[in-house]
Amino acid sequence: MYSLNKDILLVEGTNDYNYIQEAISKLSPQFDNFNFHIINCGGADNVPTVLEQSIINLLKPNQKCICLFDYDGQGRRNFQKIEDIV
Repeated sequence: MYSLNKDILLVEGTNDYNYIQEAISKLSPQFDNFNFHIINCGGADNVPTVLEQSIINLLKPNQKCICLFDYDGQGRRNFQKIEDIV
């Protein structure tokens, strides 16, 4: 189960997850306050579904959920779906 106290970062896939984790480990002294639970959604098309069905109803008023997309057709299309959800 996801932490209900940490902010959440939804990413498209495994590569995004791995790159962010590696960057955090390399830059950890500068990102000590990075307190996000990173979730690999298994593809850009899954991000809106994960947000809508699993995350949005669990968020506390002061909790953040950031959805990270590539700037390509699929990413822009799913970004629009996120805007429609929230």
